[in-house]
Amino acid sequence: MHANVAELATGTQLTLRNSAEEAINATNECKYSVTQPVATTPGIDRHVCTHHTPVVTLLYSFGTNGGQLDGSGPQAGLVQANDGNFYGTTFSGGTNQNATWGAAGTVFKITTDGKESIIYNFGASATDGALPMGTLVVGHDGNLYGTTMVGGAPCFSDGGCGTVFKMTPGGRETQLFSIVSWSQGFEFPAGLTIGTKGNFYGVTTAGGPQWVNYGCCGMVFNINTSGVQIPLYGFGDNGIVNDGNAPEASVIVASDGNLYGTTEFGGAYGPTYGIGVQGSGTVFRITPDGTESIIYSFGAGGITDGARPLAQLVQGPDGNLYGTTIAGGTYNQGTVFRISLNGTMTILYSFGTTTDDGTQPSAGLTFGPDRNMYGTTSSGGVNGGGTVYRMTLSGQEEVVDSFDGNTLPVANLVRGRDGSMYGTTSRGGSYGQGMVYKLTF
Repeated sequence: MHANVAELATGTQLTLRNSAEEAINATNECKYSVTQPVATTPGIDRHVCTHHTPVVTLLYSFGTNGGQLDGSGPQAGLVQANDGNFYGTTFSGGTNQNATWGAAGTVFKITTDGKESIIYNFGASATDGALPMGTLVVGHDGNLYGTTMVGGAPCFSDGGCGTVFKMTPGGRETQLFSIVSWSQGFEFPAGLTIGTKGNFYGVTTAGGPQWVNYGCCGMVFNINTSGVQIPLYGFGDNGIVNDGNAPEASVIVASDGNLYGTTEFGGAYGPTYGIGVQGSGTVFRITPDGTESIIYSFGAGGITDGARPLAQLVQGPDGNLYGTTIAGGTYNQGTVFRISLNGTMTILYSFGTTTDDGTQPSAGLTFGPDRNMYGTTSSGGVNGGGTVYRMTLSGQEEVVDSFDGNTLPVANLVRGRDGSMYGTTSRGGSYGQGMVYKLTF
């Protein structure tokens, strides 16, 4: 955050900049505020904009014990469970040392006032999962479900190829699924998405049904609470990855009942990014029975329409999908885009428009209590360490906070039941191991 964030004690508040004159836009709607009814002429519904200055609070700095026993380097966002607490994962740290991966990561609980506790340490056995990257999800049974990027049963990779697990809020872990063959995928880069029937959807960034034929490209799968995995679609089905390559983010279940997601590479356009990796990425749709279609291929306009989407999409109140790309745009620093369910693309904002508006968003967007979208950029801003920004549906962007250098905010914000938003950074904080912060309106 600001230059003195490392010196802030837990609970210290930092006021963010927010221009009062920007509170009302040309259509008299509240731009960065909430609306409240006021007394007026009977029969006339009149609202005024009540301006709220956001306040950021440093809730917890990992490394508090002088090491990494309380976790280190969270890559994922948080989820609020039925008990009102937030749960998350750290990519490394914890008490267990895996022979291949080192400190294998943790699952932690944090209260809304910043009290953190580790409920599980990965690497408890040779076949336990390791290095969790994805956000947890709360199942219909109240338990937490998630993935680890590697670890699990022996496979073609030393140390395992990834797991799916169930975790009680009290910290009892059950491994539901472990990859043992390329056809089941390779590496879980993101968390799960809960389906309408209590099942889950997930992605792998490599492997999948087409690996034997084409040597790539990831897949989307369905898994139930008993751990039965069913591949829905394997990318690379046409052999030239026009249908996408390397999904890095969780899918969403949209209002039409279909799954929507992004792939970092592949598609009909774009350059070659290394050996055999082509295309600037895609937005795809998959029906519940596994029929896939590309609704948009990035690169149709060179780089101006964005490139390499890494984040999960979100559906807005208007029915459209909103997302980010880490590259491309007018200044090749990333974009925020809107896309309809039938594939009509609109670039809302290109990062790099100003010197301090943030660059390279690897996180997606979250709707705040003021009806605007909030996200983070992994770099840029006044201090060079990334930003928290807000975006109107019409594409007006404002930076609400700039992180210190080497903070690396890469995860989505989550809106809590108290109306505040909560986030993580994978570095920074008081000890350089990452932190949890809160944005209050």
